[in-house]
Amino acid sequence: MELRLWAHLTHCVFKDYMRVRWPAESESMVQRRYLFEGNSFAALSRNGIARLWWAAYLTRDESRADHFELTDTLFLRQDIQVAILERAIGKCRGVRVALLEYIRDNKSWLSKEAFGKRIQVLARELNLLGGAAMLDAIPSTELRSYLGKIGTRLKQSKAASAA
Repeated sequence: MELRLWAHLTHCVFKDYMRVRWPAESESMVQRRYLFEGNSFAALSRNGIARLWWAAYLTRDESRADHFELTDTLFLRQDIQVAILERAIGKCRGVRVALLEYIRDNKSWLSKEAFGKRIQVLARELNLLGGAAMLDAIPSTELRSYLGKIGTRLKQSKAASAA
């Protein structure tokens, strides 16, 4: 969480990467990707280098054949990163894993039109559940089942609106 470390890595160690990936075209870009907007975890997840490290750190799983399977899912779309890394629910490992596994298993459906909206609904519903229950205490299998019900409801509402 040491902001000076990430600023040093961004400006000195990985400056060539940063120039290519996040060209400093505006003051807001420099503030958001090279420096920090506040001291929150969300600010860390926007820094060009810190976001890569934190994403891998929070999703790496030694128990899987592919240790970075969930990291790959996290980087499918920016919407997923925002939903997980910039929200309080992403701090809960069980929620992170359940949401990433659900997205991985449903990415063909989720990746169609309105992907960002669907991810927002899933994250919002989990956040609402967190207002009534302690998310850390809910087993990952139950969270995935809950996400499945939300997904079914989203699919049905889409089908109803298309009819």
